[in-house]
Amino acid sequence: MTEAQKANLIEGTIFIALMAYGYYRHPALDFWTIISGLLFIGGAALGVTARHELAECFSGTPKAKRIVHSGVYAKIRHPIYIGGLLICISLCLLYRNLIFYSVLLAVLIIQSIRARAEEKLLLKTFGQEYINYKKSTWF
Repeated sequence: MTEAQKANLIEGTIFIALMAYGYYRHPALDFWTIISGLLFIGGAALGVTARHELAECFSGTPKAKRIVHSGVYAKIRHPIYIGGLLICISLCLLYRNLIFYSVLLAVLIIQSIRARAEEKLLLKTFGQEYINYKKSTWF
């Protein structure tokens, strides 16, 4: 198991544990807990799908092996980050706690910085090919 796979396993376990505990604390399925669950499932599905589509290109640190423009990457440049944000938003809706809103803000900042670093590397490595890809996708 690679370091990236280990990190994914730990991250996934933490998110699932937080979600399970949150539903334990809020057993009544009100509007926000249902929306939270749907966002969590959507974010997790997007993240897992994107990581699978990246295959050997996925790493913990930015590396420019090739531009992936199939699957979810045909529409979104950073689907793993979007999936993570959806999961964080789902936890905010479930817990409705200042700590989770603070974590969401930190995740937004960190992922924006990481996305910019990745884009700089991809632009430097692939030039016009990456510019064309960027024009045809969202975030």
